[in-house]
Amino acid sequence: MKKALIASLIFISVTVALNASGNKPTLKDSVINRFFSAVDSIRDYTVLNDVKTYAGKKVQKRELKIFYKDKGHVRIDVISGDEKGGVAIYDPKTDKVRGHRGGFLKGVKLTLSKYSKLATDIRGIRTDQATFQFFKEQLNKLKDKPMTLDTLGNGKISIRVALPESLSVGKADGWKLYIGKNGLPYRIEYFHRDSLVQESVFKDLKINMGMEDSIFKM
Repeated sequence: MKKALIASLIFISVTVALNASGNKPTLKDSVINRFFSAVDSIRDYTVLNDVKTYAGKKVQKRELKIFYKDKGHVRIDVISGDEKGGVAIYDPKTDKVRGHRGGFLKGVKLTLSKYSKLATDIRGIRTDQATFQFFKEQLNKLKDKPMTLDTLGNGKISIRVALPESLSVGKADGWKLYIGKNGLPYRIEYFHRDSLVQESVFKDLKINMGMEDSIFKM
């Protein structure tokens, strides 16, 4: 009887210890939850994006201005670099992109599938895949997968995770997301077989300014 009681007490104490440790949030959980909360607080934003994209021997360098408004409206203006002057506007209601290219084709406005080569970059990365909200959707689907987290100082941290084929972006199979002390991304990188295929740096972020619907019309 005494042995049974001792065994029972040991079992209870081990179970409590396991539950206590299991309930303790991990660094991964804390970072992801902070990121999700920061993104959920955004109604609209603009941000500048310096982006380099690699596809074989091709290199596409551009500075973009990204506009986002709740419910998935996205506008991207090419400020400098390849296709300077181009504009792409994604409408979540139609799931299509309307826009024009830069240069002498600026006057030709088209409505296209979001998968069209005219509406994506040289790797096929879409307009609607350029937002913090898309990054949140991706990370939510990947949150139970193995990840590598590195603390970078000053409240910054990076998360690297493999991308399964079903979640691949621009044929990338790896993704690295850099989270700032505000909980939002300041840099992302995509990889294919450990080779860097896109790097993006975000700057001059402005949040919840009260964006007009007219910005997303053409």
